[in-house]
Amino acid sequence: MAEVIWVGDSRGVLREFPAKIQENLGYALYQVQLGQMPGDSKPMRALGAGVYELREQDERAWYRVIYLKKIKQRIYVLHCFEKQTGKTEQRDIETARARLKRVQEQQREEGQHAKQKR
Repeated sequence: MAEVIWVGDSRGVLREFPAKIQENLGYALYQVQLGQMPGDSKPMRALGAGVYELREQDERAWYRVIYLKKIKQRIYVLHCFEKQTGKTEQRDIETARARLKRVQEQQREEGQHAKQKR
């Protein structure tokens, strides 16, 4: 099973969601860990290949989890947020994009270190 890596404050934000929302999104992440595609997941093409969004809602708000699909048995949760409208705000896209960039830089560094050890 893939390991979940929480980037930035994503885990803390998810923990502030209502209990039922946490449960549903948690199960969806578990499915991703197992290599499955959750029912309410869609690609976030604006952020790049391999980036997806988990979606949930209740009568009060929409809840989102943006994650980078498995890389070396890891799933990176880039950003969790709540929104009041159907449109994702630019600041949330920029937060996810900046965190994705950090993860990609970290992956490159790990790859370079692995090559140097050979």
